Amino acid sequence: MAPECPFLEDLSMRVHKQQEINKAIGGVIRELRIRLRISQETLSSLAGLSRTYLGEVERGESSVSLPILQNLAKGLGIKLSDLIRRYERALDE
Repeated sequence: MAPECPFLEDLSMRVHKQQEINKAIGGVIRELRIRLRISQETLSSLAGLSRTYLGEVERGESSVSLPILQNLAKGLGIKLSDLIRRYERALDE
């Protein structure tokens, strides 16, 4: 049996937490986009992103910086604070 490594355990927990965050925010963005009946192509254009990157964000495969979140919120026609609130609710579910 290999000895336990606190560093690796901590790293694993942080990676898992980041994945949860990415999936939650991506899910919120996708839900809002679908509710607005706009395509990934349209939202990515409005937010100044590539469609490929937006797809990765929606699937929780990529992290998003605050400026990108701001651009996405603007493209979705909501305030950044509203997007964050929806994200927080998604984490609580």
